[in-house]
Amino acid sequence: LNGTLRQQTFAMRSLEAAGAYAMPALIRAFTAGASSSQELMAERAILNIGRNAVLPLCESLNGLPAGQQVRVIRVLGEVGSKIAAPWIASVANAKGATSDVRQAASEAMSRMGVSSTDQNALWTSMARSFIVGAEGLLPYPAEMQQPTWRFDGDHGLMPKMVSTGV
Repeated sequence: LNGTLRQQTFAMRSLEAAGAYAMPALIRAFTAGASSSQELMAERAILNIGRNAVLPLCESLNGLPAGQQVRVIRVLGEVGSKIAAPWIASVANAKGATSDVRQAASEAMSRMGVSSTDQNALWTSMARSFIVGAEGLLPYPAEMQQPTWRFDGDHGLMPKMVSTGV
């Protein structure tokens, strides 16, 4: 994400083409705090990836400190996918959630058009969407396998491939 304008453009195109698979590196760059320009470029790439970035971002939420949770929640709000609502509500309603996290969550949920903060209702709604095959829960519906995500504080975001039929 650094370099000449041409190198940055090539990097952005490559990251967008990689979609969800680029998210481990993008989340590291977005939350590292090393360089504001690198963080901005990572945020732009995440927004360009769009809905395929949502599940990896959601899975990373619980493993991040409050300041980084706020940034990820704001990006999720900008993407606008209601799929993120259960994760956002979970983080906002967690014991020890900061007022900044709760405020960012409220703004993101409003931006997504979600009024409920009832985690059970949000998870149930997402499960129903999955059963009926709603767009966005499977990042690559035509492929035989889908990435599922796990965030580990030591290793960051890690994919695990599962059969699309599961």
